[in-house]
Amino acid sequence: MSIFFGIKVSIFINCIIHKALEKSGHIYIGLSGGVDSVVLLDLTYQFFIQHKLDVSHLTAIYINHQLQPEANNQWQIFCQKIAHKYQLNFITEKINDQPQAGESIENFARKHRYDLFLKHVKPNLDVLLLAHHLDDQAETVLFRLLKGAGPKGLSGMKNLYHYQNRVILRPLLSSSKQDILQYAKLNHLDYIQDPSNELITYDRNFLRKKIIPELASRFGSVNKTISRAAEHYQQQQQSLDYFIDPILTRLQAEHISGYYCLDYVLFKAYPDYIQASILRKWFESHQYLSPSEKKITQILHQFSTASTDKIPEVCWGRSNEYILRKYQNKIFINKKYLNHSNKHNNLSVLLSHNNIQIKSRMLGQKVYFLNKTHSASLKKFLQNLEVPPWDRENILLYFYQEKYLVGVEGYWKCKYVR
Repeated sequence: MSIFFGIKVSIFINCIIHKALEKSGHIYIGLSGGVDSVVLLDLTYQFFIQHKLDVSHLTAIYINHQLQPEANNQWQIFCQKIAHKYQLNFITEKINDQPQAGESIENFARKHRYDLFLKHVKPNLDVLLLAHHLDDQAETVLFRLLKGAGPKGLSGMKNLYHYQNRVILRPLLSSSKQDILQYAKLNHLDYIQDPSNELITYDRNFLRKKIIPELASRFGSVNKTISRAAEHYQQQQQSLDYFIDPILTRLQAEHISGYYCLDYVLFKAYPDYIQASILRKWFESHQYLSPSEKKITQILHQFSTASTDKIPEVCWGRSNEYILRKYQNKIFINKKYLNHSNKHNNLSVLLSHNNIQIKSRMLGQKVYFLNKTHSASLKKFLQNLEVPPWDRENILLYFYQEKYLVGVEGYWKCKYVR
């Protein structure tokens, strides 16, 4: 394929791409217009030609972050011309959101970029190619080290990565920036020079421009060394997962509402460092953002010291969107804006009845049932249904003829309703 791909990597990439195309999948390339993505596009195109593959199954995606004025027209038009030159499909997307106060622009852009990529890449079918290279790997690992990351973070990026059931490939991960520049020069490839890459106000640029060159002047090929260390951390993480996975399987608990739960009685039998690993793996399994080490410590302390009548909760993430709670010897996790309308006991059939009314709960409310003559405490009834306290305030209640409770959204439907 090129001098930048070792034999094993070439066979590996060959297999992944052919397998996707055999299933009528599609290959997408993240194209920014920079030298890395332009070289990746050229290499991928040459790969398709060499293996007599149909280039109609190859699409370039340009993401306009709208953080620089050049991105709106010049860069997008440049990328579109490149795709046209290779006779490839071309998609452009815009990030319309803005970073929140104090939020890292780099993290903001990365998250939204992936969201827009995955909008087009079909799960369990397509492949997304990204142009990360050896120098990017070194920056990533060093950056995460300075942030206090553990083995998973220090594992860096992988050649093959599965995210939300999509296959992400990084074919250039073992190639240096110098190799990529050399390839572009030898093949007369045009590309964009992003001026923001020179701004050392960005953490990664600071590492790339200031710190890594200093380290290289003293220690030699630091990028290769850091990348090799990342491989060792990957092996450590794989070993840890090997032991944590079966533990997590034993701890998984069910709740009638459909919440993700862990059995806290079994959970607390493990030492703190194992508990922390269990939680991180659990969050990862549901593709939830894992909290910081400090937040993990806070979770374990609050859960272990809270009295039985309390419901400790810890929030994290953007706008504190993730919430972890302990209730009735179970650990619950969900997003703050979880939509409960998809719970398994759908009550839409009741809405077709003329005498059905939907109401919210009121404190101290008494209710009547079709099969009983006396009223009962709604609070007690919801407790018996195992409705968590945080759900009770906004839960939807279905009444028949304004009087009889016949349904609780997501939990219960009266069998006497015809």
